[in-house]
Amino acid sequence: MLLDPAGAGGSDPWPEEAYSLARCADDVDDLRASLGEERIDYLGHSAGGFVGMRFAALYPGSVRRLVLVGTFARFSDELRQSIYRQAAPNAGQPWFADAVAAAQRRGARDYADDQEFEELYVRAFPLMFGRYGERERALLDRLRAAREATPDRRTLESFNDQVTSFDLRPDLERIQAPTLVVNGELEGNRAVEHELLDRIPDVRLAVVEGAGHFSFAEQPARFRAAVLPFLSG
Repeated sequence: MLLDPAGAGGSDPWPEEAYSLARCADDVDDLRASLGEERIDYLGHSAGGFVGMRFAALYPGSVRRLVLVGTFARFSDELRQSIYRQAAPNAGQPWFADAVAAAQRRGARDYADDQEFEELYVRAFPLMFGRYGERERALLDRLRAAREATPDRRTLESFNDQVTSFDLRPDLERIQAPTLVVNGELEGNRAVEHELLDRIPDVRLAVVEGAGHFSFAEQPARFRAAVLPFLSG
């Protein structure tokens, strides 16, 4: 079963304020309550990690364990520069120039409709991997077949409007759940992972060797070895 966030996918658009991280955190806790669970384990990747940090801060009694994968507390110049450095080793690949151009157009909202937005997102997707090889191509093909390679345009645009200003560092000290921060070895987020490690009270770090932003797909065995003992502990 594949679930779209509220206000995305097949549902009607919501007012802009409904896409906030606080509203998303409320939705997660509503789901927890609907499942009849007192506490849940939460694993969030990338933007899902932003929601996880806000959820764990607003509802500390609802979270048993928190796993933050490929995520960060705020978007800074340090992070931006590190992401550029992460992509640089791929500059000689035949797909690189087109991927960068697509990412720039998407960032500037230079697209006419949902279809063009999706095309740009897919063309830029290889930049997120540490290495874009057969396994990564197969992942992108599977996501495209399931129509999960691209996020909902409305959701992403709202997120991009927030990302330049949100700062989750004040939330981190309120997180009570044991927390595992997971980053790919080659991921740009490594430059700012200290902001999570310095502020979350009960936190540990796992680095997945040979992986970029999608560590769970690029190095699945190493990812499982890092995460499953933490969740079962």
